[in-house]
Amino acid sequence: FTTQGEFRSGYWRKLGVVGFAGAGTVAPTLSRFSSGPWYPTAGAGLRYLLVPKDRTVARVDLGIGRGSFGISLGIGEAF
Repeated sequence: FTTQGEFRSGYWRKLGVVGFAGAGTVAPTLSRFSSGPWYPTAGAGLRYLLVPKDRTVARVDLGIGRGSFGISLGIGEAF
């Protein structure tokens, strides 16, 4: 089971920001979901508006989880 929330700002000139947080858990059976540990994550990113007409963006995101982190680069929103 996972859940995630995200906030995206409007663009100032061609720059935007995003913040996100989520959590997830796994279990061997449906009846044991409530007893498993939850794994929280959070992160932030920058957006650069490449094509205003199509709202195409270049993005860089930094995510932090329990004992790990990651950087994501891409064209277009992650989801």
